[in-house]
Amino acid sequence: MLLTHLWEGVAARVTPGRPSTAQPGLTRPDRGSSETPVGDERAPGAPAALLLADQLVGRLRADLPPAIRLRLRTHPALDALADALALARLTTGAMRTVQDLHRMRADIRDHGQDGQSQHSQDSGSLGQHGRDREIDRARGRIFAMALDLAGVLAEARVLARGLAARDDPGLRRAGALADLLDRAGNHALDLGRDHSRRRGDAVAHRLDRDLARVNNEAPAVLRTATIAVAAAAGIELGPGPRTRPDQAPAVDAAAVGSALIAARTDFTDMDLSGADLSEVDLRGVVWSVGTRWPAEWADWLRRESVEIAPDVFEVPASWRPDHPSR
Repeated sequence: MLLTHLWEGVAARVTPGRPSTAQPGLTRPDRGSSETPVGDERAPGAPAALLLADQLVGRLRADLPPAIRLRLRTHPALDALADALALARLTTGAMRTVQDLHRMRADIRDHGQDGQSQHSQDSGSLGQHGRDREIDRARGRIFAMALDLAGVLAEARVLARGLAARDDPGLRRAGALADLLDRAGNHALDLGRDHSRRRGDAVAHRLDRDLARVNNEAPAVLRTATIAVAAAAGIELGPGPRTRPDQAPAVDAAAVGSALIAARTDFTDMDLSGADLSEVDLRGVVWSVGTRWPAEWADWLRRESVEIAPDVFEVPASWRPDHPSR
């Protein structure tokens, strides 16, 4: 089946490959903490969940000492949050694509009705042939968009399955989300086929229904992942601004995801001179000439790192996390 091949292809490229071992000295999230009231409970849905995640990511950089943030960066709860943000980005994009598909289907319907009316008045006209070609091209675009949508939903489904498999009972609901994404992907492929109006409307209704449920479940997964990171970091989240479920947040998931990457990797001009690096995975850390390292690590890190900009360096992925004295 075509969708099965899509799942397999996406799984090969979505596997995060990030370290997942918790660093010593950090608090694992309390397994009951996913139900702790955080944020404004009167404002459920995507805006509130995303704003809560944005608040957390900002406070990771603002509140945590650099040495603590450095040790926290490979905590599995942060991996889960990164995947939940990617999932939110993909599902939001899927909703926009579905709206575009519906508009194109409506346009084809309007063109077809206009064409039938014109054809009854002037059978065989060149204008009718031109309209037919335009409708055929539009159907081709719909098929391509539906195929792309199925691919996006497949990628989101892989992320949801991975979240459900994590060692956090609060994320198990992501398994039901993965099932919804699976069905929605099949509906997307079905919608791309050339159906009668009645059949196409029925498929579109099923796709809308499943994506509406996805849009309800994905924010809950993001919220759970956010609370787990807050528990691991010892950050008490505030209520945040009031939002409506249908209100677009001031930030998007892609921006929050980028900020999370920066919080995990950017240590330029930070004072890490007192940090214990013996058990820290430094791969991917970006630092600068203004970064202060422990004396026994400074020269060694300078030799091992790659200069990615003037006076800015990155510890390469091939680096082995061993103490320099070994």
